[in-house]
Amino acid sequence: MIRFLWLIISVILLADKPNLLLLKVYKEQNITGWVMSEKLDGIRAYWNGKNLISRGGKLIYAPKWFTKNYPPFSIDGEL
Repeated sequence: MIRFLWLIISVILLADKPNLLLLKVYKEQNITGWVMSEKLDGIRAYWNGKNLISRGGKLIYAPKWFTKNYPPFSIDGEL
């Protein structure tokens, strides 16, 4: 049991946080084709093509019906 707990703790501590862009002002940059939405009161999530991950690197266990039509490529946004 202790080995199992050690394994779980190690995985949590070594989990990679997604490298997300932070808010900044864009000047004289072509943003044609970009997609955006207004900031609501949700949480930011990163979709790596298979899993939803929080900014802090924790898996978000969303139901299959919620992510079934998500794309096979990476995106991030607010849930």
